[in-house]
Amino acid sequence: MKCDLTERNGSMKFTDMADSIMKTFEIKPVIRSAAAVLTAACLGSMVLPVPGTSICASASEAARTSNSETGNFNTDTSDTDPDSAAIADAEHKLLKVFKEKTGGLTTSDFCTYDYDKDGKYEAFALVGDEDDFGAFTGTLYFVTDQSVETVLEDGVFWPYSGDMRMLRFNDCGFYLIGEYYTTGDVTYVFGVKNGKWYEHPFSRQGMSLRQVGRTSEMTITLSEYDGMKDKQSGYYSAHTWKTYYMYWNGDFAEYGGLKISEKDLLTLKNARTYIDQIKSEGYTIDSIYYRANGIINVNYSIESDAQISYQNLTLVLKDKAVTPLNIYNDPNVTFKTAADLSKASYGGTYKACMFVDRAIYPDKLP
Repeated sequence: MKCDLTERNGSMKFTDMADSIMKTFEIKPVIRSAAAVLTAACLGSMVLPVPGTSICASASEAARTSNSETGNFNTDTSDTDPDSAAIADAEHKLLKVFKEKTGGLTTSDFCTYDYDKDGKYEAFALVGDEDDFGAFTGTLYFVTDQSVETVLEDGVFWPYSGDMRMLRFNDCGFYLIGEYYTTGDVTYVFGVKNGKWYEHPFSRQGMSLRQVGRTSEMTITLSEYDGMKDKQSGYYSAHTWKTYYMYWNGDFAEYGGLKISEKDLLTLKNARTYIDQIKSEGYTIDSIYYRANGIINVNYSIESDAQISYQNLTLVLKDKAVTPLNIYNDPNVTFKTAADLSKASYGGTYKACMFVDRAIYPDKLP
């Protein structure tokens, strides 16, 4: 794949206040950059990964676990395209077509690939003005060797970086780009069939969809307000971003969570240590889900006079033993204390699945 956009890394500071402002006044995506500026002036800012980057790289790596139930539909695990020279040549030609048919418009992103695997290359091109937060207001185009078509116009887009800008499977490929929001993004998923672009039904279903290496595994982020509940009003607050796990089997499928008991979890090596640490802090275990990629989500909560706080622990199962997932890649975390377990929590409460119609569940805990 050849895509000529400078990569972006790092984090942005935002607060839930701006998100609430957008909801209250129904601010549209096209002016959300203004809300971002307002956010910068708010107190109590929090750190949020840049949309299009992984909230947790190690969570993505955990999803690499091979799985006999789903198989690995994509067997290409190389870091570069074997036909990169052909892609570079095609991109040069397609870029020439684009400029000829648009009067020389300058692209902010131009991503070339044989999306429908028919031996012909296509490209998606973004033209827009970049704001101070790295978002582009402009138009997305689809380019073939014969034509240029408008895909989306007058949008606020967040071009993803590097390999995160595509899904590449053996039978097809997809172009990914985010629609920018103050506290995140939603991922557009565009494919090609018979030389024509289309928006996949899975498009705009979540935040920061990304492929794990060159495998069939993917992660997607669910943004919601479920970290805390006010007991008097019943209102939920505290913004959380939780990683859910997908894979490609000819379509987008999700690793659904099989609900297991605390007793089931305690049959696994190391599990009692972590459960005891959670309970030692006064928390109650609420629910536990096992996913066929080896991820186990433990939901727990603690109640005070005024509120209920919700947390979760992500464990990785391997060889009948569980280990907390070091979400933030903190080299100093040992997971020997209850405080360390916060480094394996996305906050809030995990559900059995993010997509009811796409979830496939394991039969049992191995």
